[in-house]
Amino acid sequence: MIKYPTLNLFLYDLHEGLGQNDKEIQHNKEVFLKKLPDNTKIFEESNELEYLELLSNPKTIRFQADSPKHDGYYYPVLLNDSYGLLLNYSLKLEQNTTDLTWLENLQKLVAGKVNNQAGTLGETWFLSGQIDDLENSENIAGNCCQTLFPQDEFIAVGKSNFLGGIIFEFKNLTKHVLIAFYPKVLKDQKDLSGFENLTGLKQEPKFYSDWMRLLFYRHKIMWAYNQSRELVRKLKQGATQIQICEQNLRTSMDTDKLENKQLQTVLNQVWQILADYATDLDKLNDQTHTIAINLDNYEKRLIRLAEKSASSLTKLQKFHTISKEKYLPQVQQDYEAFSPKLRRLENLINYIRASVAIEEEKRDRKFQNMVAIWGIGLATGAIVASLSGLFPDNITSCCLYNFFDIKWWETMVAAEISVASAIVAGLLTQITIWFFR
Repeated sequence: MIKYPTLNLFLYDLHEGLGQNDKEIQHNKEVFLKKLPDNTKIFEESNELEYLELLSNPKTIRFQADSPKHDGYYYPVLLNDSYGLLLNYSLKLEQNTTDLTWLENLQKLVAGKVNNQAGTLGETWFLSGQIDDLENSENIAGNCCQTLFPQDEFIAVGKSNFLGGIIFEFKNLTKHVLIAFYPKVLKDQKDLSGFENLTGLKQEPKFYSDWMRLLFYRHKIMWAYNQSRELVRKLKQGATQIQICEQNLRTSMDTDKLENKQLQTVLNQVWQILADYATDLDKLNDQTHTIAINLDNYEKRLIRLAEKSASSLTKLQKFHTISKEKYLPQVQQDYEAFSPKLRRLENLINYIRASVAIEEEKRDRKFQNMVAIWGIGLATGAIVASLSGLFPDNITSCCLYNFFDIKWWETMVAAEISVASAIVAGLLTQITIWFFR
């Protein structure tokens, strides 16, 4: 039998993400408030405190029990840039360890109290109670974990000593479960200074704020690592796009000279890739810092919790080891691997911009040459036209069309001479420019 079983849900939501605006922060707040009773008022959030209780006295919201046999409350806090919520639900009567239907129902009751919403950063389910036979506690813990989540498979991380009892840890990719069983009488009370007259189950609530912090650091690490996996996926896509742009550019330059308009189009495409790639790379670096900071906090809080409870908690140290040896190095290596591709992208943009500049210079120079050529031609024609009035009168007297008005014909002849002079001068100027180049 399990006496006084208690099911705790430690749930975490993002309060203020890096670079989020006021609208996004307000949305985060609304998501968190949906997990609390209607019309709940919380303190104005402040990031200046590492741990802020969000309710005035009392610090908890006791909810209407579904049965006289049940009891529970909400306890919301702010942990730097995130919200934390402890939902505590306990039963007042002993429950059977062979038929765990009561636990299945209890889990549904707890989930219903937060409107069946999961934490955006993560959550831990923590079951505890008193049992007579600790020797069989491991099998009971395994059955309880499977009852809580019958559709999931879990890895048993191991067990540790806690408050004179045993705490078991189970996990999979998305869920985390702790189960603690305490004896009805402590075997060794002298090591628990200040708690000599209390059983482990009664002592447990005094450590909820420590668990709140410790589990928050754990979930923040896992959240940052999962975020990094999504960023790596996007960066791989960006790297593929970079390679395609480079190949297309080489092919075009080898087969035919790119037009300036085509270069501008390619440049705009590459600029967009650069903006997305650089942003994702910065975010990946941010996840590195997030993991490192919370990894250090996790270790410090675990040491404090172990000392405060006079417990070993050795298996909980395993998460710190995995994070330090796997998660953090992996994200750091990914950042180093994708950083050179950003420089390649910048070089590609510089190359295209230089090509565009060269094409524009060629176009401008061609236009200037045309202006120079025909400017000289027109000037020459104008000079010739002005001099045509000095020609002798007999230039028209011998013309077959002398029956026309002589002044009109002189004008036509002058115009023909001007145009011919302009063309000849323009061609001579163009030949001269080409020759000197």
